[in-house]
Amino acid sequence: MWECEWARKLLTEDIVVPTTYRYPTEEILTMSQSEVIDHIRSGAIFGAAEVDISVPVNLIETFDDFPPIFKNAEVNPDFEKQKQQQQPPNKI
Repeated sequence: MWECEWARKLLTEDIVVPTTYRYPTEEILTMSQSEVIDHIRSGAIFGAAEVDISVPVNLIETFDDFPPIFKNAEVNPDFEKQKQQQQPPNKI
């Protein structure tokens, strides 16, 4: 279906467009480990989780060589040029 057809359909037919889904735990900003487990078991939360991971100061050197799970990076034209320069040329 084309976009114009959908727009016409919305105007001429009684179509209920669902609103954004609100998660049952959306208003909870912090949870303990047991609360997270309880919510997973009940089905209130699922999928991916955004977490803050910290290491005690006395163990930072122990875990210093572990790569991050995710890395936030700003991607701009200079970043792309650097990545291309780091890759070896393709041999055909």
